[in-house]
Amino acid sequence: MRFIIATLLILSSPFAFSQMYIDVAIKGGAGTTWLLNTNVFADEDYVHKVSGGGNFGGKLGFNFTETFQVVAEGMIGVFNQKYTIKEADGDWNKRIGMTQFQLPLLLRFNKNNGSFFEAGASYTNNSVITETNKQGIKEDAGYRFSPDYWSAILSFGGYMMGWDNLGLSLSLRFSYSFADVLHGGEADQGTYRDYAANFKESYVTTTPISAMFVLELNYDLGYLARSPCSGRRAFIFFN
Repeated sequence: MRFIIATLLILSSPFAFSQMYIDVAIKGGAGTTWLLNTNVFADEDYVHKVSGGGNFGGKLGFNFTETFQVVAEGMIGVFNQKYTIKEADGDWNKRIGMTQFQLPLLLRFNKNNGSFFEAGASYTNNSVITETNKQGIKEDAGYRFSPDYWSAILSFGGYMMGWDNLGLSLSLRFSYSFADVLHGGEADQGTYRDYAANFKESYVTTTPISAMFVLELNYDLGYLARSPCSGRRAFIFFN
C-alpha cells in the first residue's frame, strides 16, 4: 500500500502548481462483500451466503487538468459475511458484521465521452465488529480481528446527467485487501483467532473483498487562479 500511495503522489506532482479546479460530492454505494479464506471455502460444513454491504460519505476532488484528478474520500461503511454452518445437531447461521471508517485516496482519469477510471488505495478502520453465535445472539468480536487494514481499489464509471454545476455519475468499484484481517495470524494459532481457518494444520489468511455500485452527486465548487500581477493564488467560486 505504501507503494501505491507513493505512486499517487509522484504522478500528481507535475501538476501541483498548475491552475486547478475543485469539486465536492456526496456519494453512496451498495454491493456484495466477502471474507476470503481458502480453508473455509474448501470445508463443506461452511456454506458461504451472498452478503451485502454499503457505504456513504463525501469526496473532495482536485482537478489538475480536464482529464486528471486526485480524489480524497471519507466514507462510513458496513461490511458483512454470512455463513450457514452444518453441525450434527443442526445447521445454524453466522454473520460477521463490521462497521468501518474508510479513507480512499485515488487517481481519476476522465475521458471526453464522460466515462472515467479510478485507481488507488484505501485505509479502513474497523470501529465495531460483531458476530452472531449459535444461539443467534450478537456478540462483540473486535478483539478477534485487526483494527484496520489497507486495500487496493479499481473502479469504472460514467457521467449520467447534470444541471449547471451539478453532475450525477455511476461507477462499479472493486476493493481487494492483501492483509489478514484476523488479529494475530500464525502467531496465535490454536486460539479463537484461528477459527476462520477452521482449525486446519496449515494457516491461511482471511482477506476482505467487495464489489459495489457507487452513485455520486458532484458539485463543481471553484478553481485556484494565480494573479498575473502579484503572483498570489486565489480561490474563485463558480457561479
